[in-house]
Amino acid sequence: MTTILTNSYNFNTDFNSLRSSLYFTINKLLLLEGYYYSNNSLNLEAKKEVSQPFEEKVIAEILNIPLAKQFSLEPHKLQAIQDNLKMIIYPHKNMKRNCISIGVVSQLTIATRYAYITEIQNILSKGHNISVNDYREEANYDLVIADFNLQDLTNFKAPVLFLDDLEIQSNIDLLEKEVSRIESDMYQPLLLQ
Repeated sequence: MTTILTNSYNFNTDFNSLRSSLYFTINKLLLLEGYYYSNNSLNLEAKKEVSQPFEEKVIAEILNIPLAKQFSLEPHKLQAIQDNLKMIIYPHKNMKRNCISIGVVSQLTIATRYAYITEIQNILSKGHNISVNDYREEANYDLVIADFNLQDLTNFKAPVLFLDDLEIQSNIDLLEKEVSRIESDMYQPLLLQ
């Protein structure tokens, strides 16, 4: 479990905290049969709502460890482990090992363009490891964001997302969905089959 988690997230100084959290999860499963007896359930529901495909893949891989599969856990115990793993991962959501590089192509003035870039960083930094910069032709990007739509933009190597207004919720949702998709595609299983 620690191998999968540390290969997916940058725990650095928090490794002891990670290990303690995993022991706590195992003890809770053994002593409380996986049920919750505190207000943890309220905290958990909030974290489950913002779960992303990347987290789901990491948790699925942990539960796919041959040793974990040997236990043939009852559904409520399996759910308890999934829930606890989500709570362990949540504080580290924006510290994923893989960084998504985003280039911004814009016709905005310099001051407005940097405000636009900062806003993109603020929106995505709450759950993703990202780097957002002005687009440079020589750089490699996982995603290009443009605030205008021109035919010339179809020649980019990375996918292009057109976002003209970051005040519109549907644009923010589209941005979040695209970054989550890229992040999920970057994920590689960490165990040998």
